[in-house]
Amino acid sequence: MKFSTLRASAALALILALAGCGGKASFDVSGTVIGLSNPGLVLTMGGNDDVNVAPAAGTVNFTFGRRLSYGDAYEIRVKQDPVHMTCSAYRGTSGTAGQTTNIAAIFNCTKNAYMVTGWVTGLTAQVATTDPQLVLINGSTGGQVTIAAATNGSTNPTFGFGPVEQGVAYGITVQTQPKGQFCSVVNGSGLMGDAIVSNVQVSCKAQ
Repeated sequence: MKFSTLRASAALALILALAGCGGKASFDVSGTVIGLSNPGLVLTMGGNDDVNVAPAAGTVNFTFGRRLSYGDAYEIRVKQDPVHMTCSAYRGTSGTAGQTTNIAAIFNCTKNAYMVTGWVTGLTAQVATTDPQLVLINGSTGGQVTIAAATNGSTNPTFGFGPVEQGVAYGITVQTQPKGQFCSVVNGSGLMGDAIVSNVQVSCKAQ
């Protein structure tokens, strides 16, 4: 509370000083973007007030070309996400110029990530609960999934791994074969694209 009061006092002092000189306070609209590693990000305040933000290591700074006068309302939004990423407002992206001595918006960007999914055919239920079950693993994350056959045998079990970031390799393989069967994987490996992978098939046959 004390810090907010001091900041508001500083803003008021600046405004009064400019008013005494016959001017009107104006403010840069600036900020930072966290996690931006791909090109293409465009931020906007509406109309023609856009700024292209280039990726760089660490945080990236930006400033709009138009300054705001005291009392002007603003709202900074994502006009275009960077390639293979999604950016969202974190804080300080809307308000009224003059509430603070400077406008410092923050955006956060993350890489897009999607699930790797599929289904299993031919898997039969194990007689004993101690019998080995079908276990699948994704080599890129180390995550594993145990698959149990449907008791009525009328449906094919499904599975999912992830999410896996765009551009990262995935590889679904059989870690443990079920008792009395051999299962193989089709379409189990690749590089994650810009959509859910849903065509991985595991086919099981009796040995």
